[in-house]
Parts: sequence; C-alpha cells; structure tokens
Amino acid sequence: MDLLDFLKEIGFKEGDCVKCSFIKEFSDGSKIYLLNYVDDMLYHGTDAAKLQAFEKQLGERFHLELLGNAHWYLGSRINQLKNYDIEIDQSRYCKGIVKKYLETAGCSRNVCQHETQLPSGFVPTSDNCSTTESESKEIKTSYNIDYASCIGSLIYLSMTRTNIIYSANKLAKYTRKPGRAHFEALLHLLRYLRDNTL
Repeated sequence: MDLLDFLKEIGFKEGDCVKCSFIKEFSDGSKIYLLNYVDDMLYHGTDAAKLQAFEKQLGERFHLELLGNAHWYLGSRINQLKNYDIEIDQSRYCKGIVKKYLETAGCSRNVCQHETQLPSGFVPTSDNCSTTESESKEIKTSYNIDYASCIGSLIYLSMTRTNIIYSANKLAKYTRKPGRAHFEALLHLLRYLRDNTL
C-alpha cells in the first residue's frame, strides 16, 4: 500500500484543488493538515496527542525519519504559535526575487520610491505584445529578465503578499510574447517590492 492509499484509509481527505494536500477532521473539531511531495511530508495539527498518534501510525506502516518542526518551506519561514496557528513569512523570498531579477536587469538603476504596484495609467493589453517570437526574445535579452520565470515567482509570493495579486495576474496573461510595456511594468512591480519588502 502506498502513502496516498494509507492516508485515505485512516481518514484523510484529498484536497479538491491541490491534490498533494490532505486534511483529517476529528469529531471534537481538531484537525491534521498535510502536504505530500514525493517522499517528503509536511504536516501540522491542532491537537498534540492526535499528532503523536498519527506519527505512531506512520512509523508502524512505513520506514521514516521524523525531522521535527519545519521552519522553512520553499523559501517561506514557518512559525507555529502556541495555539497551533501557523504564520508564513515570505520577506526573505521577496528580497531574493528582487536580487535575482531586478539587480541583474539590463536597465538603468531607478532609486525613486515606488508606492504603487504598477505604473500610473498603465493598462496591460495584447496591443503591447511583441509581434514575433524573435522580437520577444530580443526584448527579453535586452532586459536580462526571464519574464515567465519572474511572473511565476511573483505569483508564489502573492500567497502572502495579497497586494500584488492583481498586478502579477495581469502581467501573467502576457508571458508568451511580452512587449516593452510589459517588461517596464514588471520592473515597476519589482521596484515596488524592493521599496516595500514587508
């Protein structure tokens, strides 16, 4: 029996949207949440005794190594509070995005403070897209930014930075053939994050 079958057998339900997430709810209202990635598992719960019982069940069925509390996951700091709530902090991940994409971009340094996520009056449209793949590659080379990769990082960051959800999703629509206007807007968003990392 594999892990997924085992989890379902002991009462975990698979997430509807995120298939690697599972939840087990108990009659007293306590819960265990679990993320499974290949042979790694991250879980937390609202009842210490039920977590210990779950770990015992796992240990009896599978050979495993328990590594204790997780403090980092995919660049995000994890802090579990005494009431079992979880805090996620992506400020270090945010700084990493700025360093990776903005500091190496092929553009002039702009030290002005950026208070908005997108340039004033900017409305992203397909009219601003590159007309050909080669033009898009040329623009990408001149800005020295992998547009799609950067957008993917920003979408992940928006898990905790809800103030960039609209901007990141708007710019994501143009990942196939972004034009100069899209790159300039992306630079503006990166500068906004540089100036507002928290």
